[in-house]
Amino acid sequence: MTPTSYPESGLFYGASMGGYAALAYQSCAPGSRVLALAPQSTLSRRILPNEDRWGWTQKLDWEGRYNDVVGLTETASDIFILGDPYYKPDYDQISRIEGDNVNWLHTPFMGHQIPNAFVVMDIMKELLYAAADGSLTPKLFYRLFRARNDLPRFQHDLLMEAEKRGKIKSAIRICEYTLKKRKAVNIRRTLAKLQERLEEMERKEAAE
Repeated sequence: MTPTSYPESGLFYGASMGGYAALAYQSCAPGSRVLALAPQSTLSRRILPNEDRWGWTQKLDWEGRYNDVVGLTETASDIFILGDPYYKPDYDQISRIEGDNVNWLHTPFMGHQIPNAFVVMDIMKELLYAAADGSLTPKLFYRLFRARNDLPRFQHDLLMEAEKRGKIKSAIRICEYTLKKRKAVNIRRTLAKLQERLEEMERKEAAE
């Protein structure tokens, strides 16, 4: 199939390497929309030498027309890229993709496995329909994305990040919210330890 035999427009969707394919091959159908979840922009080690995931891809030819999506995205009508800005491997890939038609919607603390999370959150279908009919906006996405608050994996990762940053009160609030939503023995234990740490910190401050 030649590029001229593709439909004039449509939706190109993909995640991870599929996201790379959606971003690259939409250029065969100018005017198309793109929804790419945690995509790669290239796996060429010449362009991104620090990309060490998927070692088998080093054996592939990354010197052809579609070796890098940078420079291929200008003809799309709208591009929505969903990715975690705090997950450095994805940040390094996504931050290279720029343009007036590019919308990077941040999914903090979701990591690389975004599609699985969206299925559990029950927002994948609505997201795809909105991307396909052109009604997807940042406002709509972030309304749907609120469902992450009840996702156990997100609760866990957010709690770990709060503890890592020494945000004890924030970590306590996360535990309390989580326990209102579900029974979690490990979270209850963590809450007790955090409360002890907070009390100790307050005693030390009072003694100074």
